[in-house]
Amino acid sequence: MTKMQKKQLVINESVRYLDNALEILKTKAKPTFISYEDKKYVRMAGHTAYLGILYAINETGLVNLKKGQRPDVKDYIAVLAKENGKMKDYFNACYQVFHIDAGYDGFADKRKFPEYIKDAKILIEWAANKASAA
Repeated sequence: MTKMQKKQLVINESVRYLDNALEILKTKAKPTFISYEDKKYVRMAGHTAYLGILYAINETGLVNLKKGQRPDVKDYIAVLAKENGKMKDYFNACYQVFHIDAGYDGFADKRKFPEYIKDAKILIEWAANKASAA
């Protein structure tokens, strides 16, 4: 697999998660004026978007874990802080919106969620470049 193919694979798979999250919100979460009614689907969408980000970062090979160890958010933050502070900031924002606000609290601001999808795509593009360079 060439570097360009690896990069495209990471981007395609990660963005597929983000697209799925938006589709879940649009079709199942019952949008209201500024939010969504069905918290079950908001949570599902939040976790789906967050997993897309984690997939991209995991493909970089930067998060080194011992066998059987599950990554913690602190592992991702530490790696990103060392590699690129701006990407750490994108990650922290997406972590808060997708994983905490939507994923746990079941709240997603209809106006802001798509903006964070854009931030996630910036982070995914960076991670895909790292993954293809590895």
